[in-house]
Amino acid sequence: MRCCRRLNLRFASRLVGALVCCGLLATTAFGQAPKGSVKPTDPMPPLKYHALVPGLSTAQQVRQALGEPVHEAKWYAYKMLYGADGRDGLLDSIHLHGKQGAFACAEAASIPAGYETREKVSAALGKPEQEIRMATFSLLDYSAKGVRFIFDTDGKTIGVTYFPNIRTRVPEGAPR
Repeated sequence: MRCCRRLNLRFASRLVGALVCCGLLATTAFGQAPKGSVKPTDPMPPLKYHALVPGLSTAQQVRQALGEPVHEAKWYAYKMLYGADGRDGLLDSIHLHGKQGAFACAEAASIPAGYETREKVSAALGKPEQEIRMATFSLLDYSAKGVRFIFDTDGKTIGVTYFPNIRTRVPEGAPR
């Protein structure tokens, strides 16, 4: 009897562990390229990735604007990699909702003109919705504007994320 209980407990703990892992993977998968309902009549984001608008532009428009990618991978969000503008050895990662789907988001090492430093970003976009400070980098979040910027310790822009400008991530009155 004790043997059966032990086996059932082992099975149950393994099953729960497997379900938790699957849940985490699914959460991560859906979080990578957030789906949004951006309409052509909505206000356009202040900054676009190569004139492309996340949540509105199509896979065909991405290919027309950027050409053939350095690498394509079918993943939880269809991903295409392109060389970063002016930054040899670095890549921009473009995510689509399926091979022929909408342009979901871009994680870019390419730095747009006029946004090369924290000061320039703040001057152009104003106060961020949220600021995250770490030992080796900082992040300014402008979710309602569809962009996030990452800076090195000297305030130089080292990355930009573009995503649908649907809503703010930080509720009114919450710590920023």
